[in-house]
Amino acid sequence: MRPKQPKSPEEILQKAIPLFANAGFSGVSMRQIAKQVNISAAALYHHFPDKETLYLSAVDLVFKEKAQHLLLALHASGTLETRLYGVILQFIRVVGMDHTFRAVMQREMLEGEPERLRIMADRMFKQSFGEMRALAAEIAPGGDATLLAGTLVSLVAYHFQTRALRPYLPGYQPCHESPEHLARFYTQLILEGGRRLPRLDGASA
Repeated sequence: MRPKQPKSPEEILQKAIPLFANAGFSGVSMRQIAKQVNISAAALYHHFPDKETLYLSAVDLVFKEKAQHLLLALHASGTLETRLYGVILQFIRVVGMDHTFRAVMQREMLEGEPERLRIMADRMFKQSFGEMRALAAEIAPGGDATLLAGTLVSLVAYHFQTRALRPYLPGYQPCHESPEHLARFYTQLILEGGRRLPRLDGASA
């Protein structure tokens, strides 16, 4: 029986994303993707000229919906503490609820080639991280907003990277799995820590 043509390039991407999440960019071939989608390799190349184009499109699709939710939180009104809490809570939900998204991002951070990472940073992360950096600049005027925003991202990412291990560590509490509890904790940590950061120009805070 001849392979069926996919309904759209998005269908190809949806089926390719779990493959990349499990094996990474280098661990997946175009032939494997074609087999997963049930089309010929020639039909796959008709939609995507090479694996890197397909991969970047897949990551873009994974990130697009998540970025929209995060940007909504970043644009919300309210006090600085309220806005920071909303952003952190939304980020925790985005990272925590989608294992595939988390796996793709973790693999890329660990294994990504510089040029591919540069493209991803420009196409996918530039706007959301830029606005997160602006929020960090409100928390620490004159301080290193880039490093503070990166710290926020790292805190949330590390929490989920250690999810399987945490229940066996001293002091573990079930509330540590609550997005709201985590968001409150990280909000206070970032606010208090950010306000104590030295200014980049050397002046007193």
